[in-house]
Amino acid sequence: MEKKDREIGTTGATGTVGTTGAAGTDDSTGGKGQPLEDRALKEAARIIGEELLPMLGIVGQVKRTAPTEQVFLEIQDFLMDFTYEMEDGSWCHLEFESDSIKTDDLRRFRACDAVLSYHHKVVVNTVVLCSSKVVRIRERLTEGKNVYWVQVIRLKDRDADGVIHELEEQKRAGAGLEREDFKSLLLTPLMSGEMAQGERIGRSLVLLEDQRERLGREELIGMQSVLYAFAMKFLEKEELEKIRRILKMTILGQMLTEDARREGEAVGRREGEAVGRREGEAVGRREGETVGRIQGRAGSVLDLLGEIGGVASTLSEKIMGEQDDAILRRWLLLAAKVDSVEQFEQMM
Repeated sequence: MEKKDREIGTTGATGTVGTTGAAGTDDSTGGKGQPLEDRALKEAARIIGEELLPMLGIVGQVKRTAPTEQVFLEIQDFLMDFTYEMEDGSWCHLEFESDSIKTDDLRRFRACDAVLSYHHKVVVNTVVLCSSKVVRIRERLTEGKNVYWVQVIRLKDRDADGVIHELEEQKRAGAGLEREDFKSLLLTPLMSGEMAQGERIGRSLVLLEDQRERLGREELIGMQSVLYAFAMKFLEKEELEKIRRILKMTILGQMLTEDARREGEAVGRREGEAVGRREGEAVGRREGETVGRIQGRAGSVLDLLGEIGGVASTLSEKIMGEQDDAILRRWLLLAAKVDSVEQFEQMM
């Protein structure tokens, strides 16, 4: 069965980035807009525009993030991955493709560009970033007297395995990672290599999380958001769920959890006030969140271990019985790195 890439772009509001709820955005929250992931995709758009476009040789300076959903006669949605308004007044339309570029893909890009150009009265230049798996590179569509071109960038000559292994080795040796290292890490899902896409993204998330103090909160959130955007774009549901389990222990995952907690508290508070049980609900909610968070993290550790081998009942009981949140967080990161359950037990 042919895999269909998801659209991961911005909503219709200018400068506001998030999933649109259409074109296969596969998220447990459902619905349009998916507010809990809006902030992650907003950060991804910022980092891609400010850091990765220049690194890929795309000419021009980004002025702002632009909308990626254009509604035509209220019956047709034209959905794009990312768009940017450039300093020279033109717009850059950025797409990611993991499959060969087909005629229908070029027709869709052309239709999006036509709507953008007509509606905003701007010149639109489309850039397509292809993963190394893309076999057929098409950059031109000729139909009648009309000729449509896109700029295609492919990172086939870059080895994702080498990038990840080198940075992991530097980390083990205690050497500090440079900013250019981090930017290369963000592009590993588009490079060649034997490592599966899900493994690349998962190991890259762990590498970034280990550099929390060096990078700072906001920059780390932005970089993790780029990897999460690639995960939503390229991975199937089962692989994406594994990445989300790893994400729970990152600073980005904590931010999304905090957003959900605040939203839940606001709803609970309004309901509690309506029935006169605000104080009791707040206390119970905090206690329930603590227990649920610990149980969820323990369960995530067991899920990851179960994918690489059998888990003995004694080990399972030890993990599920652990109440220290910091220890569970360390175990979850460890479970994402090790190659066997035995290795996990030795290092835990």
